[in-house]
Amino acid sequence: MDPSCVVSMVQAGGGGVKVWGIFSWQSLGPLLPIEHSLNAIPYLSIVADHVHPSTKV
Repeated sequence: MDPSCVVSMVQAGGGGVKVWGIFSWQSLGPLLPIEHSLNAIPYLSIVADHVHPSTKV
């Protein structure tokens, strides 16, 4: 992405919400609000706490 071709734009006040979710053929998993940056440690915590339990049969 060439910076000279990118135009910054704010719509509807510029707010935003980050969420993390999972879905599969069988079911929907939780939708979690993300309040901080998501690097490897928090991501693995989400996987351990929410993905594995939601995939149990």
